[in-house]
Amino acid sequence: MDYTIASTVLPAMLHYTGGTFDAWWITTLVIIAQALLIAFSTKATQAFNAMAVTLELIGMSCLVVLLFVVGWYRHSLISRCCSTPAR
Repeated sequence: MDYTIASTVLPAMLHYTGGTFDAWWITTLVIIAQALLIAFSTKATQAFNAMAVTLELIGMSCLVVLLFVVGWYRHSLISRCCSTPAR
């Protein structure tokens, strides 16, 4: 596909007459650009995922603490847990 872009699509879009040598050089540049894009996007994705997991852990921990605080404040944390069922 990269060679097709270099040998067919670009000459038609940019209105120039390309040869085999030009197509190979353009293909090489496209492949290098793709490799750089993959390398940098992988690092960026890894950093973003690490940040997202950290934020999720912090959020879930805060939610658990908040639920315990609300249960303690409403006095329903221990009473529901340790009460005997009515007969």
